[in-house]
Amino acid sequence: MLVLDALTLTMAERPEWLAGWFLALVASAASLLAGVIWLLWRRRQDRATESALREELDARDRQLRDSEQVQALHEQEVEHLQTALEEQKARSGQ
Repeated sequence: MLVLDALTLTMAERPEWLAGWFLALVASAASLLAGVIWLLWRRRQDRATESALREELDARDRQLRDSEQVQALHEQEVEHLQTALEEQKARSGQ
């Protein structure tokens, strides 16, 4: 109670003291708000970057799978042609 009385008397005698504390409180709140906004903005940027990288990785993965499929088909075709060539040579030799 004594502290409250002292604060009340101080504020009554020196209102600029209260104004100073009020301005400090407003400045602190504004700084905190700016920090939260900056943090949210950075988080959004990081998510956008992560999303773009994920899309690029998925595209590269699809491209690699497609090239592997093409290579497998090519190898099958080569094996088939080699088998057909060997069969033709065997028939020609008879």
